[in-house]
Amino acid sequence: MPDYDPQKTGLDPDLVCAATHEAGHTIATVLGGGEVNAIKIYPAGETFGGHVDAEFDPETQLDELLVFLVAGHEAEALWRTHYLDRHRRAALRESRRGCRDDMATFHRYRRRGGTTTLTEPAARGRAHSLLIAHWDRVERLADRLARVRHLTTAG
Repeated sequence: MPDYDPQKTGLDPDLVCAATHEAGHTIATVLGGGEVNAIKIYPAGETFGGHVDAEFDPETQLDELLVFLVAGHEAEALWRTHYLDRHRRAALRESRRGCRDDMATFHRYRRRGGTTTLTEPAARGRAHSLLIAHWDRVERLADRLARVRHLTTAG
């Protein structure tokens, strides 16, 4: 498996971390049956932010949407544990700031309820397992996204 260590690639670690966050959302979308239209990374103050334009049907894909919303945070934490040698708890804490909007949206959908019984820890567990199983895909996508900053699907 290729190593996408930012020290080896010459890419800004904050950029790669943000790209990994968005790649986590993207992989969760694809594997959850949603559609990805575009992925974008942009400067946000002294660091980077990003956005995945994804489509889910909240009526029939609410669990998948909830997993998508936490997958970015989980991917970023996995990246921090691997490349910055952080323990999981510290990695999650360090990446929390970049996840505020995701988590606010998660809790908004969760309060609406619908037919889901998926809790935040359960959604995180699913996202974590999914990302571990597909980590090579996450890293390849993050590397590509960090280099070009904007990807769209051919439509």
